[in-house]
Amino acid sequence: LSLGEKLTPHERTLILVGEAGVGKTFLMQPLAVGLGQKGHEVGFAAPTNKAARILAAKTNREVKTVHALAYERPVTDEHTGELLGFVKNGEGSVAPSGGALQIIDEASMVGKKLHDDMFKALGHDAIVLFVGDDGQLPPVIAARGVDLEHPHVRLTQVHRQAADSPILQRARELRASRSSLTPDLVRGWGNAVHSVQGLDVGVHIAQGKA
Repeated sequence: LSLGEKLTPHERTLILVGEAGVGKTFLMQPLAVGLGQKGHEVGFAAPTNKAARILAAKTNREVKTVHALAYERPVTDEHTGELLGFVKNGEGSVAPSGGALQIIDEASMVGKKLHDDMFKALGHDAIVLFVGDDGQLPPVIAARGVDLEHPHVRLTQVHRQAADSPILQRARELRASRSSLTPDLVRGWGNAVHSVQGLDVGVHIAQGKA
């Protein structure tokens, strides 16, 4: 893909997926630096304020919300303060000049409408790199806007834990089975469980007892 070309949203979408600890965030920095040295602008965004703050802390860059890209302002009820909707940004209104790469982190939380509205606001010459984990839950009130099941690149080597880590092994079992962490499941790993709480289970797994 060439930055600055006029392409359809599908043609200018790149998808990078991987579970926690495989280096997704780590790769964002050299990518942004390399494109910046070639004169291209690189933007960072995430679906929620919390996700944006976390990404900003990790990358030391300004990170917007995806809503800030897609919408000019929210519309609320003047009496109750209830959110009624959003005023969309105009087509191409937030597109940087000279072609750009827009990196969207935590892409599993981007719903279809938000995805489409964001692309309209970005115009026709920005390429969007969606980064996420296809094992995470979809958006609460909408279908996913990004097909994380069929990425362009999938990272598989976890660097955060050792390859033989019991935590990594159990986490992958949960991902593969799409199961919830329950007392019966942990007992099936050979561990006597009185109560399943995040801290207790984490300690048992870390000690190799589950």
